[in-house]
Amino acid sequence: MSATVPPVVIPASANNIIVNTSQRGNPVLECVRNVGKEFGDIVADYQVGRTTGVLFLRQDPLFEEAGHYLTTYKQYEFKSPELIKERAEKDYRSILRSALISISKVNKTDVETLRTSFGSFGNISKATSGQLHNLPGFGQVKVKNIKNAFEKPFRNQATGSLISLSSQAGPQSHTGSGMNGSQARREGSPVWDIELDLDNGSDELENMAPIKKHGDKT
Repeated sequence: MSATVPPVVIPASANNIIVNTSQRGNPVLECVRNVGKEFGDIVADYQVGRTTGVLFLRQDPLFEEAGHYLTTYKQYEFKSPELIKERAEKDYRSILRSALISISKVNKTDVETLRTSFGSFGNISKATSGQLHNLPGFGQVKVKNIKNAFEKPFRNQATGSLISLSSQAGPQSHTGSGMNGSQARREGSPVWDIELDLDNGSDELENMAPIKKHGDKT
């Protein structure tokens, strides 16, 4: 026996959210703005689209945020999902800008200065401190941050704790099958190559220098 499908309730105005009568007096209603509201006989607590219902599961002091969500659902009912999808940057300049402004103190103007001065990501990564200091707007702190980004080993709190524990434990030998009474050595990690062929075969991308992981010799 098939389940009974509740009828679709059509709002008086396409811009209206239909509200279940059980929600009368809910403070969240005062936080729903820029769309209309009307009470109706619906299964969900709030109907924000022909096939989209919202349940109000608990009392929460964040009524403003809840009201904003209800409003946004309704406003985007007939809009393309492309409007809320993340836009991935694909051209070389955009990727270069995103990578370099992640370095503390480096802004978009600095990125253009670096690009026009050195030409490629690879050349920027190999620039000396003296060359960077000669650029306009590049002080001691900014230059140091750039050099650290390219030359300092990748390390976080977890790896720092492991290194500290290793130094405290001192050298140890392990015996066992296949180790011949000495500690087995782990093979070095492979080099990370950055190959972003996103500029229709740009020679600039082919000259990008590899970024080495912690433990590789520079």
